[in-house]
Amino acid sequence: MELKPENNPYSSLDRLITFVGVGCLLVGLGVLGVSLLRLYFEGYVFWSDSIDFDKTGQIGGFIGGVVGAIWSLGGVILFYGTVRLQKKSIEQQQEELQLQKEELKKSREIFSAQQLENTLFTLLRNFSTIRKEIAFDIEDSFCWDDSESDVRATEVSGVDFFQFLQSNYNLWYDVYNNPVIIRGFQCIISEDKLIEIKEKTPHIDNPMDRIKFKNHFFFGYYSSKVDQYLGCLEHVFSYIKSEQEKHLNLLDSKSKNDLSDVDTGREGILEKYQFYGDVVKTYLTKAELFVIFYYSFNNPELRELLNEYKVFDHLNSEHLADPKMHAGLM
Repeated sequence: MELKPENNPYSSLDRLITFVGVGCLLVGLGVLGVSLLRLYFEGYVFWSDSIDFDKTGQIGGFIGGVVGAIWSLGGVILFYGTVRLQKKSIEQQQEELQLQKEELKKSREIFSAQQLENTLFTLLRNFSTIRKEIAFDIEDSFCWDDSESDVRATEVSGVDFFQFLQSNYNLWYDVYNNPVIIRGFQCIISEDKLIEIKEKTPHIDNPMDRIKFKNHFFFGYYSSKVDQYLGCLEHVFSYIKSEQEKHLNLLDSKSKNDLSDVDTGREGILEKYQFYGDVVKTYLTKAELFVIFYYSFNNPELRELLNEYKVFDHLNSEHLADPKMHAGLM
């Protein structure tokens, strides 16, 4: 890892400390050399038999005191410089270690996001395949209007099936709420059974329970076509929810230093997974949202997931079977 100039451990002050320390050693050597030369020229030779140790001892004490003090000062200064450099080196190593840790955290975050997105888009591909493979003969409709019998001979598939299902649900809802049987209306449920069902409705006070009661017959009939589709959709949102809960649990149990993708906190995590929920919503047409909205009344777990990720925010209340009654249930 290349060092930045400001992070170079050999600063001007360190160079000055080294220069002063080495200078003290050289000055000491200079004093010692000059003193020895002076003794030599004055006739004090160490190997001479006539040397006066009383005089030379005083000179030696002086030299030792001065040179020793200078060398001691130089040693202290160099020791201080060494400690200073070691401290800087340790700090630099810690900085490099922190950088490596941050890079590892980013790599782990990228890998985690890639893994999540790969799984999510695999689930969405499966979801799209299931939707594409839905095929239904309109002749087998749950209910129909005899005046449109020429239209009933066609087959619908994929997203067109949900447009048909939306229209069929609206017809069923209108007939169900009409006090009399609409002329031309036909249903797989016998007229007597339909009258019996309609008579039970006034005894159901809760609007949601009324919708569930009506849905029981309608979606029960189309269950072979929609259950797998809606089960796959629920699985997609359950996966997003489970990953979100994992990250929230990690946020509660670990510090930010131990976890890479919780640096933005709880709000950041919720925003991140709301984004994934928004991605799933782009796969759904308005007709699908309509069908999912009414089907979810009979599936509380799915409805809770969809509401958490605001799936119905793009569903116009004017397009509901009963805008006035049902807008408040979105």
